[in-house]
Amino acid sequence: MVRSRVRPLVWLPVEKAVPIHDERVWNQLSFTRGQSKGSSTWTGKLRGSLVQLDDADGAFLEALIMDQIDGGEIYPVDQDAYKKLATHRVRRADKDVTVTVSEDTEAEEEEAEPQEIRDSTRIPKHS
Repeated sequence: MVRSRVRPLVWLPVEKAVPIHDERVWNQLSFTRGQSKGSSTWTGKLRGSLVQLDDADGAFLEALIMDQIDGGEIYPVDQDAYKKLATHRVRRADKDVTVTVSEDTEAEEEEAEPQEIRDSTRIPKHS
């Protein structure tokens, strides 16, 4: 597992998030171009941990997102579908719990208190 401390450069409201099936996105990205919009074969490129996008794809997406900050397009949002995407069931050892993605857009400025490392997540140091 790799964890990095990151800070968002851009935080778009949900109605400004550009859908991947938008023609200008779908036909531009190397892993969706030429694919059927009903296909899920392209999703592996986005589901893998630390999968690197092609430089051209990354530059395109960065420019598109930056354009959305001051202007851009507004996309209709199905609030029920969005709520389902933002709510997840997580199975714990003792029960299943529902977790949601925070709507808070304020970046945390304070350093978090150091947490004790559980033995189950500790990586042994090799000499």
